[in-house]
Order: sequence, then C-alpha cells, then structure tokens
Amino acid sequence: MTSAAAAKILAFRQAQTPPLSQLDLALRYGVSRWAVHGWEQLGKQPRLRIMLKLQEQGICSCEDWTLPATREQLAALDLAA
Repeated sequence: MTSAAAAKILAFRQAQTPPLSQLDLALRYGVSRWAVHGWEQLGKQPRLRIMLKLQEQGICSCEDWTLPATREQLAALDLAA
C-alpha cells in the first residue's frame, strides 16, 4: 500500500523545476537516497524529525503516513494498480 505521504513526496519532487531526484531530496533532509526510496516505494517511515520537517514545509502531514494514497493521487503519479 502506498501511503498518502509517499504519493505527496513523489508529487512534490516531480513538481519542482527541474524535478528533484531522490538523491536531491535526500541531500536536503540529511538522509540517504535509499531512505527516500523507502518512503516512496517500500512503505517505510522517516524519523520524527524528518516527518516534522516535511510537515513544516507543507509537503505532507504526519498523519499522511498512516493514510493510504487516494486513487486520484496514484493516478496522477501513474501508480494506479
């Protein structure tokens, strides 16, 4: 299951000009590229301090980690199953 947070992070990366890679986002938050991959693709959750930073910057809320992505979010990202 893809979380709402994962969909929002991926959408945020893709909406930047130019789009951010997982590595670019990882460097901004002081984590590894594999951490970002885990958030987006494997259902992993970041540490609380990272969740709070993502929330402060309006990317996703802490609650989004517990919610499934909507069909609309998945369709917008071409992740619909």
